[in-house]
Amino acid sequence: MTSEEPTSSLPYKLNRQNQAQYHRNIMLLEKIIDAVILCGKQNIPLRGHRDDSTSDSSNKGNFLAILQLLAKHDEHLCSHLQTAKKNALYTSKTIQNEIIQIIGNHITGKILKGLQGRGFYSIIADEVTDKYANKEVLVLCLRFLDSREHPAIIREEFIDFANIERTTGEAVADKLTEILRLLAIPIENMRGQAYDGASAMASEKRGCQGRIKSLNQLALFTHCRSHVLNLSIASACKLPLVRNMIDVLNSVFIFFDSSPKRQRFLETSIENDESVDFSRKKLVGLCKTRWVERHVCFDVFYSIYKCVVKCLQNILNQNLNESTDEDWSWDRQTKVNAQGLLTSMTSFSVLITFVFTRFVLDTIKPLTVKLQKSDIDIFTANKLIGEHVDRIKEIQDLDIVVKTPRVCSKQQHRENMATNNPGDYYRSVVAIPFLDFLLNELDTRFQKEDLAAYSICSLLPVYITNLSNEELSKLASKLQFWVNDLPCLSIQDLEKELKDWRRYCVNMSKETSDKLCNLLNLFNYVDGDVYPNVKILLHIGCVLPITTCEAERSFSGLRRIKSYMRSTMHEDRLTGLALMHLHHSVEIDPKEIVELFIRQGKRRLFQSSLFS
Repeated sequence: MTSEEPTSSLPYKLNRQNQAQYHRNIMLLEKIIDAVILCGKQNIPLRGHRDDSTSDSSNKGNFLAILQLLAKHDEHLCSHLQTAKKNALYTSKTIQNEIIQIIGNHITGKILKGLQGRGFYSIIADEVTDKYANKEVLVLCLRFLDSREHPAIIREEFIDFANIERTTGEAVADKLTEILRLLAIPIENMRGQAYDGASAMASEKRGCQGRIKSLNQLALFTHCRSHVLNLSIASACKLPLVRNMIDVLNSVFIFFDSSPKRQRFLETSIENDESVDFSRKKLVGLCKTRWVERHVCFDVFYSIYKCVVKCLQNILNQNLNESTDEDWSWDRQTKVNAQGLLTSMTSFSVLITFVFTRFVLDTIKPLTVKLQKSDIDIFTANKLIGEHVDRIKEIQDLDIVVKTPRVCSKQQHRENMATNNPGDYYRSVVAIPFLDFLLNELDTRFQKEDLAAYSICSLLPVYITNLSNEELSKLASKLQFWVNDLPCLSIQDLEKELKDWRRYCVNMSKETSDKLCNLLNLFNYVDGDVYPNVKILLHIGCVLPITTCEAERSFSGLRRIKSYMRSTMHEDRLTGLALMHLHHSVEIDPKEIVELFIRQGKRRLFQSSLFS
């Protein structure tokens, strides 16, 4: 009896052949996944109008076109696309959806790894109407402290899009809790929730925040600070003169924007004006919803004001336009509209109101930018708001002396102040009412809803060093709100640790104290072994939300992804594509996706050919 060499046996040869085929199939699958990742991250539509196997269209979509391009440089992929059976190509919409969903779950899993440890977090949610599919879409974002980084960082991350049947507080709360349950995120670890001020979201009894609080009393509600600032400015701009000025700006914008010919004439006037090098050649419209962004419109209008006036004058009198040889002819209605706009723009009441309103909005502009940062905390936001309110209070005098409008017995569209002094008139009808109204709105709307949340700010060295023993006892009582999160056994233990922390801060150098100017810096500085309660309280303070800007940014991504050509996209596919597109910086390893794809269902990996 003779023995064969193991390497020459039939089972060994078949096994080697299967292994080689297996690795080739894996490589093919990786290239298919690479194409999906490319389309998802770059927001490239995958499917064509006719991309199924029965279509004879030459254009079957970007996904298949990318695969065909790769096949020109890969003979295995080329052979697969040409010879594999139609039901085994692994390029169908069903396989696409599976891969997209796996990639989305993979990205979500990477994000949620930041919730390891105590896992405190806050939710940020908002709702928008998908105008193409005519559906209500709810977005969920998480704010948490990622301690995997050194130092730790505050992160606000998009998690999910979900269609909702109704926008009642109950429906929104149920959908949010359902998403958290599916993602295995414990609602007990939620410490904050941020929404807009709509009653369905903000109501304490029947709104979303009230229903979430019934499940977790520690989930403190924050009315988006950017929305609050927006509402304050919008209310102040209801003054008659301010309202009229805004109408004039909007009418001038529409006059030029609605006509390519008039817009080109304005651009020609700006180009021929050699006195100033203008970077802007087009007026900017007033934002309909974000009032705090109107300073951009004001800045552009201010910079090209003279050119706009000259352009309107040239439309009325063509003989004035000597800067160009082109023949510009205008119909009667255009001249009538130009005359009305020119009269309004050169009115002193409009000009003085415009200059003053622009000055006040420029004062608030840095605040609007800072509030949109994802890593801002409650202390920094409150401090910035206070500083800008104080700056507005410093605005007092208007050193302009021009004639006042006439006074009549009854007037509804402007103020009817009986005075002959122009300075007193505009100070009385514009400056004082606008500032008083704005300051009153800011003071009223920016009240501290949750004193317990703002009491965490007292742990900063700049504050705690000035607290007496009695004030420290009151602070400990307020911080007992989170007693279940703290390792201290009693309020006396917490008070003792606060006294030790105060003593440490008193002996701290001024340079160190100045660096610890916000909750995040202080969290990274504090030793959790020595001051465990202070460390946990700072962790909670860092995750408390300030605005819903991350949700708004997610809606911008939604508008880029969900176009009228993709109006029937399913919810899971939309979420997967959005996760790839909005988390563009997240590294995705195709090999990991292949493993997840194989595990998800029974795959013919060890047959003679994976795709046959």
